[in-house]
Amino acid sequence: YVMDESGRSYALPISALPSARGLGEPLSSKLSPASGVGFKQIFIADDEAEILAVSSKGYGFKTQAKQLDTNAKAGKAFLNLSDGAQVMSLQPLEDATHVALLSSAGRLLIVDLAELPVLNKGKGNKLIQLEGCDQILSMTIFKLDEIIQVLAGQQQLKLKGDDLQKYIGKRGAKGQLLPRGYQKANKLLIQR
Repeated sequence: YVMDESGRSYALPISALPSARGLGEPLSSKLSPASGVGFKQIFIADDEAEILAVSSKGYGFKTQAKQLDTNAKAGKAFLNLSDGAQVMSLQPLEDATHVALLSSAGRLLIVDLAELPVLNKGKGNKLIQLEGCDQILSMTIFKLDEIIQVLAGQQQLKLKGDDLQKYIGKRGAKGQLLPRGYQKANKLLIQR
């Protein structure tokens, strides 16, 4: 499956891609995205695999990978984006229980995946309350017994156990401000 920057999904059988050596061939030879729209992500998954689709404006939903499938070369509308929103990378849910969302305002919100709606396509529900031109900078899915690393430049903040509890909230909440020095954080990683 391929996602483009406008939220459209495309499907290509792996067997249709060139094998062995060389530079491969451009995706645009098999797919027809709108003019000026680039591809965002290639995603390999079983049809029944659960995935999380989120826009940078804080809306998202759970679905199955088969909802990305289409025969159309022009793809199909999958994730509706509001003005100024971007597609975040699709996340396979596997055995994760929570999603962590980092906003450009320096806030972190951890939401139970059970609170998210299951949709086939669309905009989804509000996952985090963002103000003005705030956006989601990073998100990751994890289990509560794992450690989240918050990266702010060269600094790293590790959150685990009780430290994570204060950032857990209901879907649609603002989240909690990260400690001073980490409010310019731009990436979340999971330490397994």
